[in-house]
Amino acid sequence: MVRWFAGVIRLREAVDHGDLISAFAAGPADALEHLYAQFGALAYASAFGVLRDHARAEEAVQDSFMKLWRNWARFDPSRGSVKTWVLTTVKNRSVDYLRGRHAH
Repeated sequence: MVRWFAGVIRLREAVDHGDLISAFAAGPADALEHLYAQFGALAYASAFGVLRDHARAEEAVQDSFMKLWRNWARFDPSRGSVKTWVLTTVKNRSVDYLRGRHAH
């Protein structure tokens, strides 16, 4: 239990300091869980602001976080913060939903 807790603390610190690559290398599922805990509500608010539909906003957020998980190695801290990366991904996915470019 103590080792697990120490791992979570390291992931949180890595994500908080923008070192997402190290966080995902330590455990991508745990890092994604922390990202969602930290930015999920904000991501949902952003998606809902674009889509004005609860169900579609939830889908857009879920799709976005799956995309973040699949593309974690592409994160470049020199281009912006983790928060910016998450919100940009959610906004782009929400716009895709508005334009009808989403999986059925």
